[in-house]
Amino acid sequence: MTSTAAKHASMVPVVRIRSLSKSFTSTALFRRTKVPALRGIDLDLHRGEIVALVGESGSGKSTLARCLALLEAPDSGEMLVNGKDISGLKGSAARNYRSEVQMVFQDPFGSLNPAFRVEHILERALALHQPSIKSKRAEMAKLVSTVGLSPDVLSSFPHELSGGQRQRIAIARVLAAKPKVILAD
Repeated sequence: MTSTAAKHASMVPVVRIRSLSKSFTSTALFRRTKVPALRGIDLDLHRGEIVALVGESGSGKSTLARCLALLEAPDSGEMLVNGKDISGLKGSAARNYRSEVQMVFQDPFGSLNPAFRVEHILERALALHQPSIKSKRAEMAKLVSTVGLSPDVLSSFPHELSGGQRQRIAIARVLAAKPKVILAD
């Protein structure tokens, strides 16, 4: 790639959001009202950039992340990732997209199945996103080491870990997908 082409590629946003809006319906004693969560949001995210959205509780930060992760459908607006409109993705296209864009949820206990050991949780993520890996055990040990934990945690259930350890496991699960974009709620 020439330096001009490389410079242009770095200027093109990985994520481009234009005029994104999302509202929720609230029902209270025979009355339904629309409650806006996002209104006309514009955002560009470039390769290698880290962007933090700051705002009070209820200002729409999680809703924006959930829209980008295809967990919520926006009411209007445009979401482009690598120049492609993602708002209508379904089936295998949505699954492929979710390998590239992963979300770390705010509540690690709620996002980790308490019925399974950490090993199963990470093994499933590897099976979904990196099925060609031969030594899943070695890759799981590498993932937990990357987030500052000992491979001993692989035999633990989520409830046996501290909140910080659970959050690290949630991050390791996201890293197992080797995503291009990580959304941290």
